Amino acid sequence: MQNIVKTALTGRGSKLLEEAQQILASIDQSYQEAQAIRQNSVRIVQVGLSTDGRILRMESLIRDLPSNQPEIELQFAATRSEDIVQDLAKGRIDAGFYFGNATNPRIHSLKLQSIPVVAVYPDSWGIPEDEIKLEDFVDKTWIWSTAKCPFYKQWMKHFRSKKLLPQGVMHVGDESLIGHTVVHEMGCSLLPEPLAMQLVKDNKLRMWSGIDLRMDLFFGYPLDKKNDTVIHKIASVLNEIWKGPSQIGSNQMQPDNLFFSKTAFM
Repeated sequence: MQNIVKTALTGRGSKLLEEAQQILASIDQSYQEAQAIRQNSVRIVQVGLSTDGRILRMESLIRDLPSNQPEIELQFAATRSEDIVQDLAKGRIDAGFYFGNATNPRIHSLKLQSIPVVAVYPDSWGIPEDEIKLEDFVDKTWIWSTAKCPFYKQWMKHFRSKKLLPQGVMHVGDESLIGHTVVHEMGCSLLPEPLAMQLVKDNKLRMWSGIDLRMDLFFGYPLDKKNDTVIHKIASVLNEIWKGPSQIGSNQMQPDNLFFSKTAFM
């Protein structure tokens, strides 16, 4: 049979227990207050990326954001230019990089650069870059993300100006898959020249720059954030970055959802 031993605190023990509970409560309150202060000081900025982060100079943006005032946390998500424009207009993201001149009255945009665009095609075609011509692309399958893709719209306009009409179109639903699909010999497409050059360097495809096409790259944000100090600072940093020459980094960003945290104090 188990004996149950009962104990009782002395008056001094009760007092010590009460003091200990007060100390623990004070520590817990201090922790909660510190967490609240931190959460209030962290400014999360959701940014849409329409292409490879090297082209968008993300490394420079993260490096050059000031580091002496309230904390900024940048959250990047890779998506399509047309989706970024819609998300900005509806206020679902704070800012974004997109191609094409999207004239939406709900978006304030900063033109970063007009980037050369080139045609890319599989190496298996066996046609040297200096011998291929526009007519060689007419009967090939063209690969785009969607029918609303700004590159698709510009290319179709260019074809029609030459009184030509591509015979086949394939939509892959994701801009990041276009280069991959061309590499696997499923068709041809248009890509920003810096990205195409990297793929050529990696011996994955060929490119043709015999077309005079450029695509404007914008950094945009909802109009109601035009006077937002954090967004304004990011835009100012980008403006300085894009005044300099293009520097494509050596690290390839993954096409899936991206997340970076940058502690900066404005």
